[in-house]
Amino acid sequence: MTRLEHDIHQRIFVRPNFLPTKLCEAVCEEMRTSSHREAGTVIDGEQALVDERTRRAKHVTVALPTHQAITSRLHAIAPNVAGHFGFALTGLRELHFLAYNEGDFFAFHRDSSDSPTDPTRVRERKVSTVIFLNAQSDRPSLGSYGGGELEFYAHDLVAEPMYEQTKISFTGTPGTLVAFDSFVRHQVEPVTHGQRFTVVTWFV
Repeated sequence: MTRLEHDIHQRIFVRPNFLPTKLCEAVCEEMRTSSHREAGTVIDGEQALVDERTRRAKHVTVALPTHQAITSRLHAIAPNVAGHFGFALTGLRELHFLAYNEGDFFAFHRDSSDSPTDPTRVRERKVSTVIFLNAQSDRPSLGSYGGGELEFYAHDLVAEPMYEQTKISFTGTPGTLVAFDSFVRHQVEPVTHGQRFTVVTWFV
């Protein structure tokens, strides 16, 4: 492991197989056939607005048992997440089930803010959490997607000038949980084929 890889490991919590394969497959199937709406972003302290210059994705409505199945696992892992980051975590925000279709993306951004003009629900976020539900693949295949990498600036994670322009990407693997400080900039690269399914939430 290189020094950079070691330092990044200290700043990002990764749990492979956080969700079992069967549950991931069931949630993906539910999301393919469920209602959805455009996902928005907080702009200049306003409530979430749709701005396709910075984000294109869909919020998908899923059944309550689906929410509960994943929420219970997140509550169970919360002490591990808190210990990794050294944060006192007091709760979990609502789960967002997100679908990224071909061409969809989310430009570099932070999930939290210290600006008093931003909503409380944004300012109180401490740890962002992404759960991958389906596989990333270079070639189109049933149930997979291309592109759509979760990407970070290494400088935000290790604060070293030499890494100013270095980017770190995570490849989607079904069931993997990736958690990180909500002040760290990150993006979702444009999806090149298929649909990218994830669950996003925040520990507070």
